[in-house]
Amino acid sequence: MIISVTSAAADGATTTAVGMALTWPRACWLVEADPAGGSAVLAGYLGGRHVHDRSVVDACVAASHGQLSVLLSELVLPLIDLGAHPAAL
Repeated sequence: MIISVTSAAADGATTTAVGMALTWPRACWLVEADPAGGSAVLAGYLGGRHVHDRSVVDACVAASHGQLSVLLSELVLPLIDLGAHPAAL
């Protein structure tokens, strides 16, 4: 299943997406793909504890060179400890 919560400057879009990812009954990915490279999830929910120096443009460039899986392996961050995730219990 793919769900998209998008809108420029929409109140609650990021909060809704994070809430859905945290309560999804199985493992899932939350993709924040702001072409400008901003990250409300990293700054907000993850408290600015991670460097954010990439954007969806970097993913497009990596894909065009056959390196998307390498880039994704560098960028993926867990939102919660998998041991605490309801689906893992």
